[in-house]
Amino acid sequence: MKGSVSCATVAKTTVSGRVDLAQAVTGVVLALFTLMHALFVGSVIISPHIMNGLAWILEITYIENIVGPIILVIMLAHFLLAVRKMPVRLGEFSVFYDHAKRMRHCDTWLWLVQAITAVIVFVLVSAHVYTIMMNLPISAEASALREQNGWTCFYLTLLICVGLHLGIGLFRVGVKYGFIKAENRSVWVKRTWLLIAFYVALGIVTIIRFHFIAV
Repeated sequence: MKGSVSCATVAKTTVSGRVDLAQAVTGVVLALFTLMHALFVGSVIISPHIMNGLAWILEITYIENIVGPIILVIMLAHFLLAVRKMPVRLGEFSVFYDHAKRMRHCDTWLWLVQAITAVIVFVLVSAHVYTIMMNLPISAEASALREQNGWTCFYLTLLICVGLHLGIGLFRVGVKYGFIKAENRSVWVKRTWLLIAFYVALGIVTIIRFHFIAV
C-alpha cells in the first residue's frame, strides 16, 4: 500500500512538473514574440515606411497569416495551463488577498498582479489579434487609423498590462528554475523593472507616433 501511494505521488508530482514546464515554455515563447512585436511596431517611430516595408515582407512570406493563429493557440494553451492556479472564484480571491496582506511578501503581490493582468491581457490580445487578422494587410496607416479612432485607451491598457505580465512572468520563471538566485536577485529585480519600463516607454512613444500619421 505504501509503495502504491508513493508511486501515485511521484506520478502526480511528475505530471505537475511537466505542466509547470509547459506553462513556463509557452510563457517565454510569448514573451519573446511580444518583444519582437514591440520592436516591429516601434519601427514606425523612425519612419512609417520602415514599418510598412517590414509588414510587406511578412505579407509576401505569409508569416502574418501563419503566426497570428499560432500565437493565439499558444496564448490559449498558456492561459489554460496557468488558470488552474489562479484564484478565479470570488471566495478564493478573497482568501488569497487576506493571506497576501498578512504575509507582506513581495513575490506574493507580484503573483497577484500577474494573475490579474493575465485575464486582462488574454481578453484584450484576443480582440487585438482578431481585429488585425480581419483587416490585413498590416500597415502603419491602418494602425494609425485605429489609434486615432478611439483605440488609444485600449492600447494603453494592453501595453501596461502586457509589460507587467511579461516582466513579472520572466522573473518568476528565472526564480523557479534556478537562473535567479539569492546572490543575484537584486540585480535581476532591477533588470526586470528596466525591461518593463523599456517596453512601456517604447509602446507609449509608438502610440504617440501613430497619432501624428496622416491617414
